[in-house]
Amino acid sequence: MSQTYYPAQAWTELEAKDIVRVIEPGRVAYRATIDTKTPDSSVVWVITATGYRRAFDAREGVRIVLVSIESRAATVEASQICARLRSMVTEPGSSA
Repeated sequence: MSQTYYPAQAWTELEAKDIVRVIEPGRVAYRATIDTKTPDSSVVWVITATGYRRAFDAREGVRIVLVSIESRAATVEASQICARLRSMVTEPGSSA
């Protein structure tokens, strides 16, 4: 069985709540939000747009790239709108 080795990624500039693009080898890139990271930045936890929390080690070949400031503002606004809409939805059988 052969194993692929990747150079370690430098994630020191990433901070909690940053909007990022996650690029996993062989998969479609997606946006996520930085949840937290280890003090040495070798492991980063992200939360995907669907609310799934994932951890990545800097040596697994995953690239995590900070999204531009303009895109970050638009994404935050869209997230706030979605949260407001979700809070307006009631469960079946409950009264509004």
